[in-house]
Amino acid sequence: LSSLGALAYLVVIALSLGAFPCVPTVWRVPPKKDVNMTGTGDTNGSDSRAERVNRVLLLVVIASMATFSSYLMLLMYGVIHEICPWCLTSAVCCFSMFVIAVCTRLVPQYTKMVTIVLSTMLVIALGAWGVYQVQRHQERVALGLHGPSTDDAMALAEHLRDEGVTMYGSHYCGHCLEQKEEFGKDAFKVIDYVECAPDQKDSQSKKCQDKGLTGLPAWEIDGKILYGDRSLSELARLTKFILPSQRAGQIQQQRDEKPAAAAAPAAAA
Repeated sequence: LSSLGALAYLVVIALSLGAFPCVPTVWRVPPKKDVNMTGTGDTNGSDSRAERVNRVLLLVVIASMATFSSYLMLLMYGVIHEICPWCLTSAVCCFSMFVIAVCTRLVPQYTKMVTIVLSTMLVIALGAWGVYQVQRHQERVALGLHGPSTDDAMALAEHLRDEGVTMYGSHYCGHCLEQKEEFGKDAFKVIDYVECAPDQKDSQSKKCQDKGLTGLPAWEIDGKILYGDRSLSELARLTKFILPSQRAGQIQQQRDEKPAAAAAPAAAA
């Protein structure tokens, strides 16, 4: 992350000083009186094409840095809960450059400048959100692989294996991960699981294609395909299995009913 930040600052410096042979310096901003604020034209002294490209590139880089700095500040205060002096300094620099770029009308056409800034900020924000979702998914995968299994999960997994029930899923499927977490590490090892993602070592994607699956996760029970993640109780009901917790509840209910049944004749007498 530090390397990317340093690279971004170097790009800003290079663009500002016109370091690229084909691109002149950008800080030769025309006076305000020469700027057409209607967004319908350029300044009285038209810039060269290379300089206009340079201005747009610089504005895009600065807007990207300001947007990503906002995302990092959100993580620092909302997730990490620790102060990073260098991060704060970098954020101040990014926001300052962004204000300067906007106030000095780096891109002469006002409408074009707003469009570029908003589009850039949106793309960076969506990219940051995507990275966060990927990291969150990876953390959940690790949790699913190490989560404990209940007695119900172990008993049901063994029953599903004996009944020839198969689960089809994928490592990048969120609902598939939730289904795995429902069973836990030990119980899920017992399940007959078919990995449909072609990029995995244990992939059986051809088998998934032959089944004509239209969604994941999918359960094959008695030759029928059922889509969606299922609770343990629902899978038990579909395969006519009584979970240990349900069996214990039935036994307790029968014990409670016996005294009531014995008391009924005595009350009638």
